[in-house]
Amino acid sequence: MTTTWIEKLCWVLLAVALVACIPLVVWAIRQDRSDHQAWEAFKVAHNCKVTSRTGGSVMPTFGIDTSGRAIYGMTTTPSKTGWTCDDGVTYYK
Repeated sequence: MTTTWIEKLCWVLLAVALVACIPLVVWAIRQDRSDHQAWEAFKVAHNCKVTSRTGGSVMPTFGIDTSGRAIYGMTTTPSKTGWTCDDGVTYYK
């Protein structure tokens, strides 16, 4: 079986797209670590204490699309911890 130039082009474009995503993934990981480190420093500097916890939830969703067909889905919310700090504000992380 021979591949056409269009198939080869599609494979090349797919490879380029995957390689192009690598810097985005690296940036997202670094950003997450930076945010976590900033929160840890803030938490210590402002004497934050755990005051509440909320559990995550999963809820089914239903709807109708523009063609009149039923749509089913799921909505999730993550668990959160409430931190009350000496600045009088409760932060949820």
